[in-house]
Amino acid sequence: MYKQLTNLGSPTFTHRKGRVFYYSRRVPSDLRNHYSKPRIVQSLRTKSPSIAEKAALMLTARLEEYWLSLRIKKVKIPAAHLLTDIGRNSQSDLPDIRMALDEYLRLKGEGRDKYFYALTNGNVGYLIEFLGIRALDLYSTADAAKLRDWLKERRLSSSTIKRIFSTIKSVINLCISENGLAVKNPFIGIYMPNSGETKTRYPVSSNNIKKLVNECYQIDDDLRWLVALLIDSGMRLSEGAGLIEDDLILDSEIPYINLRPHPHRSLKTANSRRKIPLVGCKHPLE
Repeated sequence: MYKQLTNLGSPTFTHRKGRVFYYSRRVPSDLRNHYSKPRIVQSLRTKSPSIAEKAALMLTARLEEYWLSLRIKKVKIPAAHLLTDIGRNSQSDLPDIRMALDEYLRLKGEGRDKYFYALTNGNVGYLIEFLGIRALDLYSTADAAKLRDWLKERRLSSSTIKRIFSTIKSVINLCISENGLAVKNPFIGIYMPNSGETKTRYPVSSNNIKKLVNECYQIDDDLRWLVALLIDSGMRLSEGAGLIEDDLILDSEIPYINLRPHPHRSLKTANSRRKIPLVGCKHPLE
């Protein structure tokens, strides 16, 4: 489908400078007016052919998607003669919601885990699924209210809908702020009724904790050790399961767990990084 660059087996649309791979792509002639140069050249920051190939494929897909959106904007609206005056004037040069999302992830996503990306993409995905990809000034408060009602029809809880709207508002606010746009965020101020489904979560009782600890002593396997560790330390499940041997500091006057982020397991917040003293545990049956 694409013409391979002739450069000693380099992946498609790449070449090497020294040992580092670069992505190189000619700008299509019909889109040349959008660019200051006729060719896009970007370092892939890798010397690995396999990584360069994956990166080049991703960049190619993103470029093709963006170029398609630019071409579609030039196409006359089908059945434009049937549109109302408002419909005919619904063109805009402002960033669309997809561009705002990409900018948000680029600026806010640095150092964040995959959960942040999945949650943000998922929440904004609801908006795109129901209202489509539009420029930010082409959404209205009426659209936002319709989105709220559509989410309710999908049997999402009020708290979930509020979280979805919170993400959407943050994405649009950042785009407005970063680009100095004179536009109002239409997703702010939308009424969110409480459905009353909120349930009070009570702590585990002392008696039940003692029963759990007893079971940990009786069964005595790795899963029960983890449960006992969480009970004694107050750590989250992911925190305890993600510990490594070097996190256990036993040669200190008071032994402790040095809870810190790892490549295989991040922490929920910056304040989650902490030192937890190991003071021992008395057998509940004693």
